[in-house]
Amino acid sequence: KGKGVPHLHGNRRGDLLVTVDVRVPGSLDDRQQELLQELAQSFADSNRGSRKGGSSDEDEDEKGLFDKIKEALG
Repeated sequence: KGKGVPHLHGNRRGDLLVTVDVRVPGSLDDRQQELLQELAQSFADSNRGSRKGGSSDEDEDEKGLFDKIKEALG
């Protein structure tokens, strides 16, 4: 809210709406799975220690997007 284009006759800004179209492949070959795992690991490495509260320990109950994708694709 309030992050869009400014109104012509006022000092308010419009709302910025974004539509995201996500397409998930039905299956991956071995190389694609390997690349996906590398990508997931790079995100895990870059996010380590950046959680609120300063904790760098990963909760077993909290799974990220790539963990869920890896589980779904087997």
